[in-house]
Amino acid sequence: MDPNQAPFALEHQLISGLIQNRETTEIWERRKKEHEELKGNLSFYTEKMKHRIFAPLGKKAMMKAELIHTNEITVSLGLGWFVKVSAKDAIEICQRRISECDVMLKKCEAERALFEGRRDARLRNEAFGGKEIIEKFDEKEEEKWRDEHREKVKKHKKELAEVKDKVKQTTTETEEDLWKLLDMLELREELEDELSRLGEESGEEDEESDESEESDGDEYDTGENGIDEEPPKEKKRVRFGLDPVAESHEAPDSPPEDPKLVRTTAVKDEISETKPAVAAGGNTVKLSRPASKFKKSRQGNAE
Repeated sequence: MDPNQAPFALEHQLISGLIQNRETTEIWERRKKEHEELKGNLSFYTEKMKHRIFAPLGKKAMMKAELIHTNEITVSLGLGWFVKVSAKDAIEICQRRISECDVMLKKCEAERALFEGRRDARLRNEAFGGKEIIEKFDEKEEEKWRDEHREKVKKHKKELAEVKDKVKQTTTETEEDLWKLLDMLELREELEDELSRLGEESGEEDEESDESEESDGDEYDTGENGIDEEPPKEKKRVRFGLDPVAESHEAPDSPPEDPKLVRTTAVKDEISETKPAVAAGGNTVKLSRPASKFKKSRQGNAE
């Protein structure tokens, strides 16, 4: 067959299948219709034993007649065989044949859908591109390829067996390495647990030290702005050679002097000048300091 004629041959086969399917469908539909009519007539004639009818007498004449034994039906079994049955049994036979017609009609419908699907797919998508796929086949080349493939498979299996033997030989060494690795991992885990425990203890000590510092800081008074203030420092009093009279005029209610206070007296190197009077008991006392050598020397140079 010409390769260019292959697509047309396929199209011809599909069309022929569709035509044959349509004819078969019509046959089974006609047979089903006949059995349905027969079933209805049998249901009517089983009501009476005799029925009056007009029997045809030629093509143009009719005559009165009567049907008898309407409850006896002769059924064709095929191949020239007939059997007499009752109307009830004949109705059951008709129903079975109608069911058979339904099954055949479903098969014809599925076959038609298959032919139409193939035809539409080819026309819509052009799956074959208008050409038939032809591949060259050489028996000698095929046999040669099979021999080579067989040799490669044997070689691969042999290498695989060698690898398995090596694995079995090194199984003992591998197990020893695994046990060593497990021991190392256990030791590392113990060290990590110890370090984490020490870290937790140091953290608790830091928290305790912070709490102690906070408690010490709470001993200080808090100012109006909420800022901790340090305790007031003791002030040192300095007395510049007050007279006993001034001391005697001090307020009687004044607290006694703290021995920690530093008492200083005027020395020769201090600058001699008159300070404002110090109020003590309503009296005014003048503070006098002797002139220093430095001031005397300056006065001498000026003269």
